Amino acid sequence: MTIKPLPLVAYAPLGVTASLVVWTFIVSPRSKYGDSWAIDPALAALPLVVGLHVLAAYQARWRSPFIAYGLLHCAVFFVIWIYCLMMISKDSL
Repeated sequence: MTIKPLPLVAYAPLGVTASLVVWTFIVSPRSKYGDSWAIDPALAALPLVVGLHVLAAYQARWRSPFIAYGLLHCAVFFVIWIYCLMMISKDSL
C-alpha cells in the first residue's frame, strides 16, 4: 500500500506560486519603493512554499519523487520570487 500526500498539500505550492504572480501583476503598478503592504505577502510566500513541500514529502514518507518535485519547484520558484520582489519593490537586487 502506497501512501500519497493529500492532493491539496501536493498542489498547494503551485497555487502559492500562481497567487504570487497574480499579486505582482495587481500590485506592481500601484506600489512605490518601501511599501510594506505590497511586499509582505510576497515575502511570506517563500517560507510557505518550502513548508508545504516539506509537508508533502513527509506525508509521502520521504519518497524521492516528492523530494525531486519539491527541489525542482523551489528552484524555479526562487527565480520567480526574486523577479516578483523586484517588480513590487521597484528595486533591483
